[in-house]
Amino acid sequence: MIKTIVLAGDRNYIRQLETTIKSILYHNRDVKIYILNQDIMPDWFRKPRKIARMLGSEIIDVKLPEQTVFQDWEKQDHISSITYTRYFIADYIQEDKVLYLDSDLIVNTSLEKLFSICLEEKSLAAVKDTDGITFNTGVLLINNKKWRQEKLKERLIEQSIVTMKEVEEGRFEHFNGNQTIFNQVLQDDWLELDKEFNRQVGHDVKAFYNKCENYFNELVPPSIIHFVSYRKPWTTLIANRYRDLWWEFHDLEWTKILQHHIGEFELTSSLDKEFSCLTLTNSQDLEGIEELVTALPDVVFHIAAWTDMGDKLIKLAVYDNVRLHPQIVPPVLDKLERSVDLYLDINYSHVVGTI
Repeated sequence: MIKTIVLAGDRNYIRQLETTIKSILYHNRDVKIYILNQDIMPDWFRKPRKIARMLGSEIIDVKLPEQTVFQDWEKQDHISSITYTRYFIADYIQEDKVLYLDSDLIVNTSLEKLFSICLEEKSLAAVKDTDGITFNTGVLLINNKKWRQEKLKERLIEQSIVTMKEVEEGRFEHFNGNQTIFNQVLQDDWLELDKEFNRQVGHDVKAFYNKCENYFNELVPPSIIHFVSYRKPWTTLIANRYRDLWWEFHDLEWTKILQHHIGEFELTSSLDKEFSCLTLTNSQDLEGIEELVTALPDVVFHIAAWTDMGDKLIKLAVYDNVRLHPQIVPPVLDKLERSVDLYLDINYSHVVGTI
């Protein structure tokens, strides 16, 4: 069965699009990926298309007209206006069942299970947002036939015009871009999916300090990992869950994806390949740390802190064998503790936590 997937992006988001596509193709064959955009150069499509064809898949460049209405609509600072392109999916995509994916996420397994879900005559299926009430629009399993029949695009645009006016006049609080509009229009017309299909990370630090213990519960491994909020792996060092996995896919060579499908390559964490040590600190003063880093270039030094880090530690990031983990949360620290070869106790102050 061909699985139809829709992504959206612009030329400023090519790295993120590419990372998402790599993760999809690593775990899936027989996919048809449409990329809604206005300005991505045709040259960029050549390499991923070549790899996709070898896996029985397609990557299709869908150019939207420049005058599309969403360009001046309100959005959050860390979100591009291109996210409103999902309104137009039924205009450009003919398949009746479509999976829309944001480009700030990675796929972590086969998508067969997700595509097998019956939509029960609903317009879409989605995972609840972190507020526990509305649905998150980063992963949408779409009943595209119903979208066409019920002219959902027109309804979304009409609601956007009304809500944008309220936002501009200061009469609407907690506006969340297209997600607000989708929830207004489809509040009773969506099917809830399990969290495994949109594991939202990005609020880890906030959840930790607010003691939201259920936030970190993962009964099954996530099928899709979504880096919500402004704390993206490519914009901050903050040690959210799965940050390292995003970079593994970002750095993955296209040819390795083909090797994976014939059993000659497996993506493994760098923690499993390097001799490494861990230091947990509540101070930027670590005895002799720079001397150790320069004297032992083949040893990877993981430096973690519950808080932000001072300049003395941040400047160590220029060394290839240093990994900084500011604002670390327990699941990430636990993984490091299990994976490193030794703990390096070089704090000037008292021992931090229990190692």
